[in-house]
Amino acid sequence: MQIQPEDLVNQAPEKNTPEEMRKAVHVELAAETLQRFDELRFIARGGSMLPAIYPGDWLTIKRDMGRTIRCGEVVLCLRNGALFVHRVEGIVERGQEKLYVLRGDALSANDPPVDERAILGQVVSVERRGKTLDPNKHSGIGPRMIAVLIRNFEIAARIMVHWNNMRSANYARKRSLETHHGKEGVECL
Repeated sequence: MQIQPEDLVNQAPEKNTPEEMRKAVHVELAAETLQRFDELRFIARGGSMLPAIYPGDWLTIKRDMGRTIRCGEVVLCLRNGALFVHRVEGIVERGQEKLYVLRGDALSANDPPVDERAILGQVVSVERRGKTLDPNKHSGIGPRMIAVLIRNFEIAARIMVHWNNMRSANYARKRSLETHHGKEGVECL
């Protein structure tokens, strides 16, 4: 079943404030872009998916309504009129209906289950400091240990975001020097 952009906006709460109206426009624009072009790129803003996705990462979302959504995949979801990027933790089948249990990697509790109409697409790539990463390959002991730390200690999330921001600023500075002075640019302090 195809979901229409206006169906998504109608799920949103009352749009009384400028912020609520801005969010509703973003939801409609994202849904329409995915509907027309099957792909959407935007910058992540929250930290619920640390360490797989940091604020400032570029995300590429693909809509492929013909394929099956699997556990472990990172998806773009609409819930309560807002867009979320979270990982599929489980799939519950109730007769013909499938409900998806999602959770941010940095969060300790699952989100309320959503039906497949709320899932707008899959995050197929994350771009960070010029590198393309696959958020769906979030395995290995290192990322899992970091996720546990972040879930249990808010300070760990702050440190990770700060560390990422410093690395991103350094990357941007290097790129700027390369652009203006070639590969052998010299930074003046």
